[in-house]
Amino acid sequence: MSALDFDWIIPGLGQGSYPEPLIAPYEAGFDVVVFAAEELQPKRFRPPRGKTVILVPMDDTEYSPITYDDDRKLREISRGLARHIRAGRKVLTTCAQGRNRSGLLSALTMVRLGHDPKKAIQTVKRKRNAPSGEALTNMMFERYILMQR
Repeated sequence: MSALDFDWIIPGLGQGSYPEPLIAPYEAGFDVVVFAAEELQPKRFRPPRGKTVILVPMDDTEYSPITYDDDRKLREISRGLARHIRAGRKVLTTCAQGRNRSGLLSALTMVRLGHDPKKAIQTVKRKRNAPSGEALTNMMFERYILMQR
């Protein structure tokens, strides 16, 4: 069994790096795991019965704009994650290092749960100070979160 690198952002919402092995988050009690690293999308992985895996292949290039299609997809996914949390399910957002892409999804989910966008960003940064560096440093992601309501 390996150690799972994650932090609780708010109750029901964890954020972490790419899990090895892929089953580790489910063994730790998560019901829904989101894989956001474009370069690390699991192939042919089936979660345990009653558990959910969500694939959201994202690039985290700092100066890449968030397109209309990206916006639509991010809104849909964050609404769905908020529904899972409201239903009492534990959600884990992941990316390669558990900093930017997972941070974007965590903050957007918090906004969908009624949190102020600026406070959501501050919470993700405060709670997810990953060993690999500070969380949510992608300014395009931060600007996008601030535009949400």
